Amino acid sequence: MIVFDVTNIVTLAHTAQWLEEAKQANLGLNPLVFLVGTKRDLMSEGAYQQIETQARRVAQGLGAEYWAVSSKTGDNVEALFLRVAALAFNQAVLQEVQGCETHKHTATVKIGEKLDNTYETRKRSKCAACRK
Repeated sequence: MIVFDVTNIVTLAHTAQWLEEAKQANLGLNPLVFLVGTKRDLMSEGAYQQIETQARRVAQGLGAEYWAVSSKTGDNVEALFLRVAALAFNQAVLQEVQGCETHKHTATVKIGEKLDNTYETRKRSKCAACRK
């Protein structure tokens, strides 16, 4: 998440640099990117519309989803984190499936199978390349 203050347009101008620094510190990763404008509650609708147009343009350039939130009121905060969690989960599942398909086997996971009032956890069956 690259976070900027919607009441201070200068912070939006720095977001590309912040994202580049984060990517350099985490080479080899394919991160989900979110551009998050904070302090949404402090702006009138008219003033915010101008900022939102610019923020959406910047987000598109960064390959990011744009979200406006208010920490003070809680507006959109939970929805943002649910979106991040859902996309991260989907990305992890896809990587798991695609990695195993590359090596011509499937990984099945059975966790929490109930046997005589106890739960058994089974490990995934993976090839050596997928266990990394």
